[in-house]
Amino acid sequence: MMLLLYVQHRYGQSAAQVNALVATEAPNHFQSSSEVNWGERVEITCSVVTEHMGGTFVLKKTQGSFQMEKFSEKRSCNLYLTDWDFSQRGLYFCEYQKKLPNQVIYYPQGNTAELSVKVNLEKPRISLTSPHEMVIYSPDKISVTKGSSFSITCSIHSTYPGGFFYLTKSNKSTVASLPAYGHSIFYMTHFEFPALDYTNQGEYNCVYGLNISSMSFCSVPSKSLQVTVIATSSSSVVSGLVGGLVVLVLVLVIGYLVWRRRRRGAESTIPK
Repeated sequence: MMLLLYVQHRYGQSAAQVNALVATEAPNHFQSSSEVNWGERVEITCSVVTEHMGGTFVLKKTQGSFQMEKFSEKRSCNLYLTDWDFSQRGLYFCEYQKKLPNQVIYYPQGNTAELSVKVNLEKPRISLTSPHEMVIYSPDKISVTKGSSFSITCSIHSTYPGGFFYLTKSNKSTVASLPAYGHSIFYMTHFEFPALDYTNQGEYNCVYGLNISSMSFCSVPSKSLQVTVIATSSSSVVSGLVGGLVVLVLVLVIGYLVWRRRRRGAESTIPK
């Protein structure tokens, strides 16, 4: 007789499996483990190789008093653990028992399978907006005039609410942290900078973090957003030069048109 423990959990379109197999007469030492996403439903299948069908499968943990029973007319049955959390992690195994008229046959437990918990956090997104003029060299490099106000937006698609966004600078220090707001699976926040200074220059990243069951989890940093400060004087000089050139071109065009008109008038008054 052999007992088989099969665990399946689904996330989106993907599926993961963990198997634990043990022989009755000579138990082996094969042991598997699997990480289950927090909040998911876990499907556990207990199977037995026996000629005594129509028995009860018992799912247990090596520690604690957890026990789940299910009768099955077949050689296997499915058991479900919903809302997977940290209190459910541990080593699981299956037992099988068959009631006969005069006795109950207890089969030895199968080998264990370790189930743990993981929290999957996507990579956040970062973007910058400003009501003032900006020079955008690329989506990752932006120049803003000194003294201007701007806002950095952090966002993420996540099934875990109640998190925080951390804004880091040059992947070293945390500039600020704000709670994320949103609903369903999309969360975001805005970091406001009322007056840009040279100290605000650098590369910025967003990190999403949250606490679950007194444990802290953080996402990987977002892509870097490089912010460069442009001096106000330089911007004024450039604007002045551009404005001066425009005025000069207009004066030349108008002068040429006036000169051409007078010349045509003079030619028309010459007697033939």
